[in-house]
Amino acid sequence: MNKRVAYVVHSLNLGGTERLAADMALALHKEYDIRIICLDEPGIWADPIRRAGIPVLSLYRQPGLDLRLPVMLARYAARNLIHFFHAHQCTPWFYTGLSRLLYPRPKLLFEEHGRLYPEVLNKKRRAFNRMVLQRLTHTVTAVSHDVKNRLFLYEGLDPDKTHVVYNGTRPLPAMAPDERRALRARFGFTQKDVVAGFIGRLDPIKNLCVVLDGFQTALAGCPDLKLLIIGDGPLFNEIKEKIIHMSLSDHVVLAGYQKDAAALAPVLDVFVLASLSEGTSMALLEAMSAGVPAIVSNAGGNPEIVVNNQTGWVVPTGDGSALSRALTEAALDKRKSQAMGNQANKRFLENFTFDRMIHTYKTLYQQL
Repeated sequence: MNKRVAYVVHSLNLGGTERLAADMALALHKEYDIRIICLDEPGIWADPIRRAGIPVLSLYRQPGLDLRLPVMLARYAARNLIHFFHAHQCTPWFYTGLSRLLYPRPKLLFEEHGRLYPEVLNKKRRAFNRMVLQRLTHTVTAVSHDVKNRLFLYEGLDPDKTHVVYNGTRPLPAMAPDERRALRARFGFTQKDVVAGFIGRLDPIKNLCVVLDGFQTALAGCPDLKLLIIGDGPLFNEIKEKIIHMSLSDHVVLAGYQKDAAALAPVLDVFVLASLSEGTSMALLEAMSAGVPAIVSNAGGNPEIVVNNQTGWVVPTGDGSALSRALTEAALDKRKSQAMGNQANKRFLENFTFDRMIHTYKTLYQQL
């Protein structure tokens, strides 16, 4: 009988963590009897997951500290003979860890995908995690060395017992020139346009206002420069208004949510990620897999993924002027950008594929 594994997540809504958990479940459910428990609502990925034969349960967490959840998780584990939990992010880890005080049979793997910004040290929480939750946890993984370090600084977790497992994604299929031209035309871009772009959630942590500021400055010397922003989120209307206020409507396309967003990286000539904090960006990996160089902030795991002046540009976090200079270089030195894109693709294939990540987790699962 295959081991029964319960993934515990916030939800299966839009987001890199949610998508990665869903993709992992789909990839592994023939070797493991996987089910997914959402602390909150199920989200848009729930129905496709269920159609694949993976059960999805939602606990509809109450505001504040919901002490029903450890009881519900413990009962579920006992009734379904769960072998181990895979908790994605800190809150699922907290409740799943507490459930083991009630029913200790299932083992626990905690995976941290990213950190909040700004982070505030809570000494009581750090002590509790170090003395209680860490002892209830068998394996800890972090998606970057930066996240691993922060787990020690802010959560008290032993760095010697934390594995770094970078996110992975499947390589995007090669795109014929005619197909790429048609895809660019879908967003109103011509062959001569140099398209910079962001793909992801429109959230304050992504620092898109700095992207717009840097883009506006670069545009003065690069009239063929365009900016494509793909995604939705709480800042959508604010960004829309800022584009109008900055008189950038003829140069910036705010495309909103796109169902095929993961496949749109080849539209870009350069990917831009100015995050204030980041684990390992799935959109960044997809851009690299498509041979697109990236301009990234020196935040979180970004500088672990992008090699400055080899696979892209790493600029100081929040520095619109530095971002503008990188955009200008990407637009004017196309030969260098192409060479960086080729190196980005090579680095992706060597380090950040989905198969590589899954192989690592299979090894960790076998040890539980």
